[in-house]
Amino acid sequence: MVEKHWTTPRYYNISKELENDRNYILKTIRKRGTSLEFVTKKFQQDKEIVLASVSLDSSSLKYASENLKNDKEIVSKAVSENGSALRYASERLKNDKEIVSIAVMQSENALKYASDILKNDKEIVMISIDYDSFAFSIQYASKELRNDREIILQAGKKSGMSLQYVSKELKKDKEIVEIAAMQNCNALKFVSDEFRNNRELI
Repeated sequence: MVEKHWTTPRYYNISKELENDRNYILKTIRKRGTSLEFVTKKFQQDKEIVLASVSLDSSSLKYASENLKNDKEIVSKAVSENGSALRYASERLKNDKEIVSIAVMQSENALKYASDILKNDKEIVMISIDYDSFAFSIQYASKELRNDREIILQAGKKSGMSLQYVSKELKKDKEIVEIAAMQNCNALKFVSDEFRNNRELI
């Protein structure tokens, strides 16, 4: 009897026999990018199948077994395709500097899913800013690093609008405000009247 198991247009109704056929599932994933969401739990625990799936669809990591979400090779592959897949990694790997470095190079949102320890890691945050066209990833850095002058200067050079995410103290820093305003005059809406009334900055 054929039963309906995979429900999106690119998946087919398959029999119980094929549903449990490892070779068929692996071949289907490699050819069509079948998501792990639509396979049985035993295949969500199969490293080769999971690796094949995240290689084509990084979000499939969401449906991998807890054990494989803690597998560095699999998570590394997923975040190298899309850094935001870090959200599905184990807590241990969210605190892995190598994994997080790869993730923040691929997605401006990846820092959001890193551990608090790595959100407070200056090297990681600088990498994130360097690979983020608008430097908005600074919003996910720790409070301490959002008050780090070197980091904020770098962010301001990339995007003046990143000024909205910095500490109140650094929003009073003339050089930082000048750099941000030169990059984007709209950054002045995030500072005090003292700067907004400065003709040299407008």
